[in-house]
Amino acid sequence: MARATMEKQAPSRAARAEIGRVRDAEVGLEGRRMALAAALGVAEGSAGDAALAAHLGGGDGAGAIERVLHLRAELEAVGRAIESARRQRLEAIPQVWGEEAAALRDRARTLRAEAAERQVVIDGLLGQLRELDGGDFIPAPSREAQLAAVGIAVPPGATASASKTAALLAEAVRLEAEADALAARPVMMSGAVEGKDHAEVVDKVRGWDPMQLAPTLADVEAWLSAKEHTAAGLVRQFRPLANGRAGIPAYVLVWKDGRVDAARSKLEIREQRTWQAA
Repeated sequence: MARATMEKQAPSRAARAEIGRVRDAEVGLEGRRMALAAALGVAEGSAGDAALAAHLGGGDGAGAIERVLHLRAELEAVGRAIESARRQRLEAIPQVWGEEAAALRDRARTLRAEAAERQVVIDGLLGQLRELDGGDFIPAPSREAQLAAVGIAVPPGATASASKTAALLAEAVRLEAEADALAARPVMMSGAVEGKDHAEVVDKVRGWDPMQLAPTLADVEAWLSAKEHTAAGLVRQFRPLANGRAGIPAYVLVWKDGRVDAARSKLEIREQRTWQAA
């Protein structure tokens, strides 16, 4: 039975690996999108001059225009690919949890079956005792019950003594509760990271758990770019203190529903000791 459960868990591991692979592709596409956006900005900025030069030279400037159109089309296609990757992960993650919940329920059923088999044997032995002794066999009270009878409470977290059959059933109940919680778990689409600069924040988002949905790197870059131009000024305005402290930026990026939460994200200037007093 244990081997069957392990075999059922193998597809779950494969599915998790596939989700990780899709996430890696998504991150790669994010890098491609940023490169294309930069190239498009350059092409658009120079398209007018190129078209004018071509026209003055007797041409029509079609090459410059085609370059812009091509970059725009590729940028749009890459954007759709990123959204497709995110959508695939959103669909696949609950399926993984469903498979893992099913494996837990299989294990719980195995334990219940084992407990039932043990109970059949126990009932038979109790019947033999009844025939032999003429009365019902009453098991001795547990250690916890004995202590409670004399007013001694069992400390929280202490291991409770129980019959093997009861322990099997208790573990089955625990596994079933874990399975129910896992099957009902929503995809985590909120979170937060903190970094001292642009690169650290981006790296943390890029390395986020594939089983959760962080914002796109384009959204992250847009928020950081909007904040970066104020960071240097804020640091300069931060008055160094006589005890050797200076101001350093701290970018706190918060997201909800897979998108940057601009209202809660913030740029802070924090004190940092720059030297130690003698």
